[in-house]
Amino acid sequence: MVKSDVITLMRGEFGPFEPSITTTVPLWLALALRKVHRCKILPPRWLTVRELDRYISHERENEAELQAIPFYFSKIASLLLHHASDDLVNPGMLRRCVEDLSNIRDSKMRK
Repeated sequence: MVKSDVITLMRGEFGPFEPSITTTVPLWLALALRKVHRCKILPPRWLTVRELDRYISHERENEAELQAIPFYFSKIASLLLHHASDDLVNPGMLRRCVEDLSNIRDSKMRK
């Protein structure tokens, strides 16, 4: 991240930004800053192969219920995999895990 003062936008004020200091911002702002090479995105804790495998295992073990997972997990993962895959660990495997989890949940919903 490049040093920057507070950014004032219609949705609020964000910053100030300092290099090597983690800051929480909305996903839309993180993606916009990433697009112009102004930041590195740290993925949410659930977006790891290990966590997604845990969700997949639980979904397969419990055929009758859907596990509570992060809201919009598929869309968030898709955006990060498309726009910030360089910032993710093992994006190919993450993509497969997200697809598997989505497919399992879709199948349960159809039943």
